[in-house]
Formats: sequence, C-alpha cells, structure tokens
Amino acid sequence: MTGRVDATADHTSRRTPQFFDVRALERSNGQSLAGLGSTEHRLLSQDEASDAFTALVQLPTGWQLDHRPPAGVFEFFVLTGELVVEGDAVGSGGYVYLPPGAEGIDIRSGVGATAFVWSSSQLQPSPSPDLRVTSVWDQPWNSGRLTGLPDGRRFKSLRPDDVLDGPVQGGVNGFLRLTHWAPGYVAPNKHKHSVWEELIFLSGDWMTVERGIVSSGSYIGNPPEWWHGPLVSRFGALALVHSDRALDLTVTAVEGGAEFADRCLRSSSLFDVPVHEGTDVLVPYLPNGFAAS
Repeated sequence: MTGRVDATADHTSRRTPQFFDVRALERSNGQSLAGLGSTEHRLLSQDEASDAFTALVQLPTGWQLDHRPPAGVFEFFVLTGELVVEGDAVGSGGYVYLPPGAEGIDIRSGVGATAFVWSSSQLQPSPSPDLRVTSVWDQPWNSGRLTGLPDGRRFKSLRPDDVLDGPVQGGVNGFLRLTHWAPGYVAPNKHKHSVWEELIFLSGDWMTVERGIVSSGSYIGNPPEWWHGPLVSRFGALALVHSDRALDLTVTAVEGGAEFADRCLRSSSLFDVPVHEGTDVLVPYLPNGFAAS
C-alpha cells in the first residue's frame, strides 16, 4: 500500500500513477500553452512521447484562440465564465471539440472563463470531423456498462465517435465522458486497462486502497497495466474521465475487498464533507491481513 500521494515535479507524467489535488498545483503565469497563447494554467498531464496535454486554464477577459490552426484536436470543458464559439455562447458545463486543421473557427471569451483543455496531435482523423459544441445539460445519460464493473455508474459522452457499451469502450480516439457513480457504489475487486486513463473529480467521493480519499478537485492518472481498486463511494461521485485509446478492462478478485468497502461506508457521518487525503486515513478500515497489492 502506498502513502499519501501529492503533486510532485513529475506529476504530469502519464507513465506513472498520479494522485493530487488540482487546486494545490502552482499556476504557470503568462507562459504560453500551445494554441492558447500566454494564459494562467495548471498542467495536469502530458504525454512524454508527443505534445498531448491536459490543463486547467484561466482564460482572461477578451481572450481569443490563436487563429493558427492547432496541430491536432482541441477540447474545452467550461467550469465557469463563458466561451463564444462562432457567435454562440457556451457557459458552465459546455463542451467544445475543435477538429484538426480547424482554421478560421472563431473562439473567444468576452468575460473570461475557467476551463479544462485537452490537446493532442496524436488522435486519428475522426469519422465525425466537424466542430462540435454542446453541453452536459443537453446530453443524455448512458448506462453502457463496461464489462466487468458493477452496475451503479452512468455517463454523458462528449468526444465524438464514442463506443458506449461492451468489453471495450471508446472509439479509436478513446473517449471523454462526464461519469456519475451512485452513492454506495462498490467495486470490491481491482482492475487494470491496457491503455492510460485520467479522471478529474468535480464532486463526491471515492475511497480507494491505493490512493486514499478522492474528492472534488482530485486528479487520478492510471498508466497502462496498473492495477487499481478496490473502491467505494459513500456520497457518489462526478468526474471527467478521459482516455486517448479505446479502453478495455481486466478484473481480478481481492480477498477482503467487500469487507473494506462495507467498513468505509459505515465509517463516519453522512454530514461529513469529503476531503482529498492519502491512504493513512483508511488504515482503520482495512481487514486484518488485507494487502492492496
């Protein structure tokens, strides 16, 4: 079992497990971020083999996207403020997909905005190559179950060409989803994927033996072939889940996983507010002889 995991100098690596509070990261003030110009931002992850990145960006009043066509896909998820895309306002919960070579598309912000941004030149040309502007409030919930995981999760699909159901989900370019786990969700086993994934938590909680307590603002990065779990959620959770390849799942049983989950569910008052914590806080709920690895 690991100890507390916080952001370090190499927290952006997609090759190693990551767990940190996004809001605790230092801001990069005035540094240029590809396609976005000089913006205040927090870099969350970066692919060492390419220019792909995920960032939390503060776009200032009067900001405008560089008119030079981005090298690859750009995606925005608006937290606060407003983007204006080709004259249409996109507020909180809004999503913008800018395809490769999308020269001349006007994206700006008159009032400023805080947004998550994903960029990659490695994504393959999409069968749906057009600009996509939508909102999580307009998208339906999907209950497509990732084979091997328990019921109790649903999601709204954002990135085009998502495969919503079955043992392998996401298209050739993976997926970007707003995922919701129900209160009391339990996954008593551990699992891994053959591809990298990241999760950015907007609300709620997870308790996982390899990380600790996940809460609003927590970032999780899972490299390929890295076992994680068991996990349990007392309050339910809402997170942006992202992978840049179709995502599969391998599950293996964990002795004591169900007992760990049950102890966590009954551990404290439902009035408590979840706080990002390391694994030490969960030690009292581990069954005798329990091993996370």
